[in-house]
Amino acid sequence: MPLNRRRSIVAAKIESAVGTPETLAAADAAWNAYNAEMTPDITTNKREGQGSFSQLVAVPAGRMARMTFETDLYVSAAWASTLLPACGFTGTSGGVWTPSSDSSDWSTITLGRWIEGKLFTMAGCMGTFSLVYNSGQATRVRWEFMGVWQGPSDTAMIAPSYPLGASAAPRFAGATLTYGGSAVWKLSTMTVAINNEVVVQEDPVAAAAYYRGWITGRNAEVTLDPEEVLVASHDAHGIWVAQTEAALVATYASTLSLQVPKLQYINVQPGNRKEVSVHQLTCQCNRNVAAGDDELSLTI
Repeated sequence: MPLNRRRSIVAAKIESAVGTPETLAAADAAWNAYNAEMTPDITTNKREGQGSFSQLVAVPAGRMARMTFETDLYVSAAWASTLLPACGFTGTSGGVWTPSSDSSDWSTITLGRWIEGKLFTMAGCMGTFSLVYNSGQATRVRWEFMGVWQGPSDTAMIAPSYPLGASAAPRFAGATLTYGGSAVWKLSTMTVAINNEVVVQEDPVAAAAYYRGWITGRNAEVTLDPEEVLVASHDAHGIWVAQTEAALVATYASTLSLQVPKLQYINVQPGNRKEVSVHQLTCQCNRNVAAGDDELSLTI
């Protein structure tokens, strides 16, 4: 019988030993996930035969995989303590999460995706994410992980306890949005992309020829589309060419908060939203103090 994609479950668990798959249980999937895809990434090396055009047996190379999915952003999100450390973030009291370049703060995770009794698994996973804030809608977190392909198995579906109700998907509305300490902007959408650079590390001892994902860099950016106003109110082009840095703060649902201490415009382009002139802003999240790892923070 065919498998029903609507009967899909995404689970993740921090690994006790890097690259060693964990057994996934219901507690590891206690969130709502959307648009999940797990894709093997295995290069096949072809071998040309001699004396004819016929091919020899092709040799599959290292077995890595990628997974993408989305979750809702909400207060005390069940995914935070698992997925954020696998994206190079570290948490402090009060649900504040900041990026870290110190690998001792990181974790690798085992990721699994069930499709109606068939389980696909990756191990040693690390990744990146972006947050998509659309006015009046629940904010989505878009995750992308890389790791070591483990292959599928016939495994009974688990039964997680999912977060239900409006509090599990608060709307981006009634927000406080400030730039440089002043309330500004009527915007439709804002995206915060962490932009981790992720690789999968080789290991010829392992059967997969890989053993873990690894973060090699980060370049966090914010894009947004505020209504264009007179220069006297907000000189976006002047701010751009002057290399001005200013704090961006967005808070809603009481305690959900994004803070970027030094936001810099790196591109300002014209746009049109319902025949209203808008700026298409691309912004870089810059280091705040000498030590770094403070270009943004998330309170969840």
